[in-house]
This record gives sequence, structure tokens and C-alpha cells, in this order.
Amino acid sequence: MSDDLDLRAPTGDLLRALAASGTGGIAAALQELRTRPDLPDAARELLDGGTRDEKTMALIALRGTTGPEILPVARAGLRDPDPRVRALAVQVLGALGDEAAGDLATALGDPDPQVVIRAVDALPDAEAVPDLLRRLIVAPEEAQRTAAVELIGRHRVGALRIDLLARLGDPSTRVRARAATALQALGVAATDDLAGMLADPDPEVREGALGALVERPDTHTVEAVVQLLTDPSSRVRKLALQTLERWNVRRCGAVARLLDDPEPAVREAAVRTLATLGCVDEAGRLRAIARDDGDDRLRAHAVRALIDLGPAELAPVLPGLLRDPSPLVRALAARSVPASAGADLAARLAELLAGDPEPHVRSAAATSLAQAGGAAAEPLAAALRTDPDPGVRLAAVRGLAALPDQAPAGSAGLDGADPRVSAGLAALDDADPRVRLAAVTWLGTGDAPQVTERLLRLAAEEADEEVRAALLPALAAADDAIAARLRAAEPARPLFDPGGDDLTFTTWLRDLDWYPVSAGLTFYNTGTLRVFTPDDGRTYRYEVSDGVLVVHDGDDVLLRSAFTVSRESGRYRLALTDGGPPVDPSTGPIQFICPIR
Repeated sequence: MSDDLDLRAPTGDLLRALAASGTGGIAAALQELRTRPDLPDAARELLDGGTRDEKTMALIALRGTTGPEILPVARAGLRDPDPRVRALAVQVLGALGDEAAGDLATALGDPDPQVVIRAVDALPDAEAVPDLLRRLIVAPEEAQRTAAVELIGRHRVGALRIDLLARLGDPSTRVRARAATALQALGVAATDDLAGMLADPDPEVREGALGALVERPDTHTVEAVVQLLTDPSSRVRKLALQTLERWNVRRCGAVARLLDDPEPAVREAAVRTLATLGCVDEAGRLRAIARDDGDDRLRAHAVRALIDLGPAELAPVLPGLLRDPSPLVRALAARSVPASAGADLAARLAELLAGDPEPHVRSAAATSLAQAGGAAAEPLAAALRTDPDPGVRLAAVRGLAALPDQAPAGSAGLDGADPRVSAGLAALDDADPRVRLAAVTWLGTGDAPQVTERLLRLAAEEADEEVRAALLPALAAADDAIAARLRAAEPARPLFDPGGDDLTFTTWLRDLDWYPVSAGLTFYNTGTLRVFTPDDGRTYRYEVSDGVLVVHDGDDVLLRSAFTVSRESGRYRLALTDGGPPVDPSTGPIQFICPIR
């Protein structure tokens, strides 16, 4: 690896060492090489007599460099018999501007389509590209036609859609397949031509036609797609299922036959399609798979399908699924236990909560057990006090909060006599701030003296900003001095406007009443944010420096992102720059919840 490379070695030796070590982690070595005046000579030596990897590394080192001494080296690469080497040589030529235009024109006639594609992309005159593609798409060589249709689709050159349609009749199966895919990118229907390609002898062409048939066509074409459910190619069978699903064509019996397909990916696709199409008549087959199939993933897919088809379809096998050997299936089943569950199912949920080895199964059991009413309080309280996983304890405290009030008759709201309160008070001492936050949010709704006393003590010692923020509304009516101290502690940190790009995040948004230094939206330079999953939430540390948000998971950096925020019609609008949904925060403390990907 690059850590073992001697950056002081002669240029040729360093290039050979890089080629032998692979291309991972070599940025520092490449930066060093690009400063050396003898790099062109060393690269030419490798191109004349080196291995493929050495030639590749030589051209990678030359990428982005300029000067008259680079041109003959790149030309040597362009004459290499290996298309990968020629493609890299084209990239080197692309940085040389007009002096390499003739060489790039030569590369347009290369027998490998990827080299041709690189040559077109490297041309300095972008406005000439459509006319060039129009010539290439009718070239006698297959490589040029293949490259042209790929580039038309990649760059969405709508002016050439007629030229692209003509390629559906190309004598080359590769060109026909690429043309179908390119038409899909352009949004061109061409239904009749594409329908004819469903019977093409080449499976790649049939795949391309299925992908390009976006709109539901006539009955004849629908039946042709149904026939492809028995295609010899498993990829075609899977695409045919997805196409019927996209068109909402209910051929439940034909789809159900693929539940016995030899390919696991096709069986999974068939299960999903039956659920999407609402094939209730096939629920018996899905129950058999959920109960008996030896493939854990397929059983889980079948459980999800039964959930989608409705509780009545899942109910006959639900008790057995709660004992499934797969933790994924047990978690799905536990999450699906209805509020009307009988005593047996509630007892099984309590068993899972107390003893299942997988935390996400215990969390799911706690969430569903809360729907069972008063009998759930004891197992939830036990989990809150003793479970080693903070996610399970969080689910338990939320479950206790969701249970109906259990104070004696005549009490109003959450009362000190409620047997859940002692467990909630214990949660205020939990090591995980998420658990403490949930407990504060719940207990703060009541006015029991022992709860208020414990919240006041917590306010004096709590280090987590989110828990302190939740304490404010809980204690504002009880102790003005404590509430004022909590308010005063927050604005001391510097503020920054929030925002995000294609990697989005979650943070707290604060009310003007809490933070008068902001005009309604507040984002601190340091703090914590919460990201929610279907089962649980995690808290991450963030910081803002020089207009860049950095999100940490322990010592690892999950996200670095610039960000912006705008104000429209008197409200703040948080906009994601990669097409994500905008968020218009209302007043009051809320959470903007998006996944970190």
C-alpha cells in the first residue's frame, strides 16, 4: 500500500511500485510524481515495455498534466493493443486542448466503444458533439454505433431521438440493446418498435426493451410481457415481473408460479409483485413461504408481503413467526402484532422483550407490547431498568409513555400514584441521553411532586443540550429561576444557518421565544443531531466551521457538506441541493428528520 512506498524512489521505480500495490490510497504518491520533470520519460519507458498495470499507472500519473512533452507519450498509449490503456491515453489527450484534436479524431475510429466514448467526451468543442454523434450512429463499425447510442442516452441528446429510434433495427444486438436503454433515458415511448424487441433472440435486447417500455401499451404487448415470465434468462424474468408491477397488471397466477423459480432474486421479486398487485388469493402461498421456506431472506419478504396484504392475511401464521429462527423475521412479526392481540400474543411479546438475544427484536416487541394495555407495564418497566441495549430501553420508555394512565380512580393525568412513574424516574438516571430525553418528554406532562423534584435536580446536572431543551417547558411553570437559567445557557454558543446538499441530516430547530438572537430558526456551531431508523434513533455529534457542516460518529466523519438557508413569504425554507424535499419549519421546537446515507 501507499504507506509502504518510498516517495524518494526514482520515478520509474515509484510508478512500478504503485502498479504492483494497486490503485487504492495513492493520492500522495501521484501528487509527488506530477511535480517531477522526468515523469514523461519514465511513463514513455513503461508504455514501450511495461506490463498492463504499469502502463495504466503511468497514464493515471499523467492525467491532468500538460505540456508539449506529454503529447508523444499519450500518442504511444493510443497505439497500445489494450483498450483500457487506449481509453486512459484519450483522457490524457483531453487535457492538452487543440494540439490533441487530431489525435482525438483518430480515437473516434477506435474498435472499442469505450475508447470512442472517452474521445467524444474529451473533445474541446462541445457544440459539435450532436453532429458528430449523428455521423457515428450510422457508422459501419459496431463500436462507433454503440458508443453513439450510449452517449445520446447518457447526455440526453433529445435532438437525436429519431436517429436513436432507427437503431432499434440495427443488425447488432449490442446496438439494439443500448438503443432501447437510451430511449428510456430520453423518455421516448416507441412502443411498437420496443414491443417487437421483446421477442429478440438476444436476452440483453429483451432486457433493454422491458426497461424502455415505460407506459402501459396495448393488450398484445402486455401479453408478450406476461410470456416473458417464462423466459430462459432470469434477468428477463425479473424485469418482466417489475414491468407488470409498474403497469399494475394483475396476472396473479402467472406471477405466483415464479415463487418456485430456481433463482432466489426472481422468487423475491415475485413475492414483492404479488403484494404490490394486491393478489390476496395467493396469500396462502405466501404464508407457506413465511412459515416453511429455508431461505431467511425469502421468508422475510413473504412476511412483508403479508403485512401489505392486510392483518387478516398475516394472522394465521403470526404466532409461529414470533418464534422464527431468523431475527429479521421475528422483528417483522413482533412489529406487526395488532393492538387487538390476545393474551397469548402479548405473553409472547413479553418473552421476546425479556429474553431475545437480538436488540432490534426486543425493541420491536416493546413497541408492540405497549398496545396491549395495562398488562404491558410490568415487562416494559423491567426492560427499562435492566436491558443492556439503550435502543431497547428507549423503546421501553416510549412504550410506557404510550400506555393509558394507570393512576387510581379520581386522579387526573400522569400522577405519582401511577405505577409507571417509578420506572420513568429511574430512566432519568439512564446513561443514554436519548432515554433521558424520552423520559423528560413524558414525565414533564404531569405535575406529581416527586417528578417535579427529580426534574429540577436533573436540570442542575444535565450536560446534554437536547435534554436541557426538553426540561425547559416541563419546568417553566414550576420554577421561573430554573427556566431562566436554562434559557440563558443556550444562546452563549455561536449561531449558523442550517442547510444541506445531497447528503442530508437531522438537527433541532428552536423557537424564537427560546433564542431571541435568531429570527425564528437557530442552528448552533456545535451540538448533537438525531437520525431515526424504523426501529430506533441514534445521536451524532456535529460542528460547523467555515460554512461546512461536519457530522461525526465517534472518531469517524459521516458527512462533510456546505449548506444554505433562504427565507420565503416570512418563513424559513431549508432546501436540499440534490432534489430532496424542502422543509418549511414551523415555530416551536421540532426536528427535521432525514437519513444520513
